[in-house]
Amino acid sequence: MKRLFLLASSTLGLALVVACGGSDSKSYSNSKAPANTPAAVISAPQTIELHATDAGQGFVYSPATLNLKPGEVTIKFVNDSQRQHNLTIKSKDGQSELVKSAETDQGQSNTVKFTFTEEGRYEFLCTHTGHSDRGLRSAITVANADGY
Repeated sequence: MKRLFLLASSTLGLALVVACGGSDSKSYSNSKAPANTPAAVISAPQTIELHATDAGQGFVYSPATLNLKPGEVTIKFVNDSQRQHNLTIKSKDGQSELVKSAETDQGQSNTVKFTFTEEGRYEFLCTHTGHSDRGLRSAITVANADGY
């Protein structure tokens, strides 16, 4: 009987230690803020792959448009076209360049990294003569999760 009592006490004690103490190896984070908390202005870094390809007598970007959140963005620009291209992202007013990739030859890629600090619509294009008129011109929409 004494042995059964010791066994039961030990098992109960172990159960209490497991239930009340220690920690598991998982890490937890609150990835979604409660509904009444304002959205963060800057999001986690984002990585995008953007391709330039031939389309008949013109060119296309794939994906055709980009929807991003404010914050750091890395774009891997891949040139699948038979011509040399670049990737240029203009300011919201279109008057200046926020970032411009190196010239990218057929089958090559370049990476640009920058930070969007404001929501809005930004144009991206290839600045080679006639390339934007033949399809290499599109838009990036930058907005928090709540919309623009």
